[in-house]
Amino acid sequence: MQFYRGDSGTEAATPTPQANLATLDVRRTIRDHIFGCFIEETSGLRCLDIIGGDNVMIETDYPHSDTTWPDCIEVAQQLVKELPPVTQRKILRGNAEKLFRFTPTEPTIPVGA
Repeated sequence: MQFYRGDSGTEAATPTPQANLATLDVRRTIRDHIFGCFIEETSGLRCLDIIGGDNVMIETDYPHSDTTWPDCIEVAQQLVKELPPVTQRKILRGNAEKLFRFTPTEPTIPVGA
């Protein structure tokens, strides 16, 4: 069977190898490839001991119907306030920086000013 890449349709692509189900570590695969974000929902935060804090991000989008804007910063801080500072930083910005490979600039106006 021949597989083709979707961009040009002419270059043959290497078929994806099949997973060895006898040795597949599903938790490791999820932690290596799956990221999730939330706005106000807290069940994921309550399961951090199971899913880990390295793949969870807070979502503070611009104003649209399913956001907490204009109070998104305060809501986010409230949601993570009971977590250790290292985990808070990961969820509030560190995981997004890692996933999207960027270093944000520090705000010129302090939050809450």
